[in-house]
Amino acid sequence: MQALKYERISAGLLCGAAFLTGMLIYLLPPEKGGIYPTCLFHTLTGLYCPSCGSTRALHNLMHGRILTALRFNPLVAIVSIPVALYFLKLGRFALTGRTFRWRIRLKNLKMKKGTLWILLAGVLIFWILRNIHLSPFSLLAPPSTSGG
Repeated sequence: MQALKYERISAGLLCGAAFLTGMLIYLLPPEKGGIYPTCLFHTLTGLYCPSCGSTRALHNLMHGRILTALRFNPLVAIVSIPVALYFLKLGRFALTGRTFRWRIRLKNLKMKKGTLWILLAGVLIFWILRNIHLSPFSLLAPPSTSGG
């Protein structure tokens, strides 16, 4: 019973941190710079990493500008939906103690053995394609402001 209490507290802290981060991204436009870090990979190489444009994508997504969010980072814009659902389930577990297993085991994820490798390959392919400066691949790169 004590372990469940700590799991609920941990879930609550994680949800709280995610909520505060989301509010920060919602309230402070990344285009204005300021507190948001620039992408170190982009700064050093001039290439875009898989997460370049993610803060701007999330900001636009939270303001209902779905097409703009997809333009900044389609991968993050699409993946953020199941991540948001995950945090809703996690928040419910933190508040009620029900409907969420804190300990994630591979068998609970109901993934086949190669699923993680397929996901990683998808991110790697996205990373490569967004750095090809030919149409239509150049549409995967964020609009030209600083990477991040």
